[in-house]
Amino acid sequence: MSSHERRVVVTGTGAVTPLGADVQQTWAGMVGGRSGVAPIRSFDASNLPVRIAAEVHDFAAGDHFGVRDARRVDRFAQLGIVAARQALAQSGLDVAARPDRVGVVFGSGLGGLTTLIDEVAVLADRGPTRVSPFLVPMMIPNMAAGQIAIESGAAGPSSCPVTACAASATAITASTSSAWAGPTRWSPGAPTPRWCRSASPPSPR
Repeated sequence: MSSHERRVVVTGTGAVTPLGADVQQTWAGMVGGRSGVAPIRSFDASNLPVRIAAEVHDFAAGDHFGVRDARRVDRFAQLGIVAARQALAQSGLDVAARPDRVGVVFGSGLGGLTTLIDEVAVLADRGPTRVSPFLVPMMIPNMAAGQIAIESGAAGPSSCPVTACAASATAITASTSSAWAGPTRWSPGAPTPRWCRSASPPSPR
């Protein structure tokens, strides 16, 4: 069957956003006209000209990863991993049945920028010997895709398009193309991971 005869369908979705901790809460906020923008709470913004942002609140990383592991994963990856868990659970996909046919595409605009900023401050204030050995694995954008693949058992292609505001669209396009082309048949596109499955179209009547 040629790639053009396959359909790619979304079988599961996940989201951790300023509007909610999952797809249902996020969708309810959207259709209800609720804004996710609010005064910045994650750091002191009192000396900045702009003091509002769309932040994710009420997300305790320790509840999802444990205290030790949460310290070793940047927040951008934490949010992506939790959303991917939701999508995979909703899809009902048995990754272990064909792990080589499952891939991960995770789009990120910047990666672990918070970790980078924190560790640059450590370097300046306390010297290079105090910089965390986890700086690089926490900072690089593709670490989220890698962590999702490791946790889910996906052994197919794993990639991370870094295309600024277009990262979501790029990831969805890449995962769709992968499902079309094979051998990978399922792939999540992120930052809102979507577990995709290629399927044959119905026969014309």
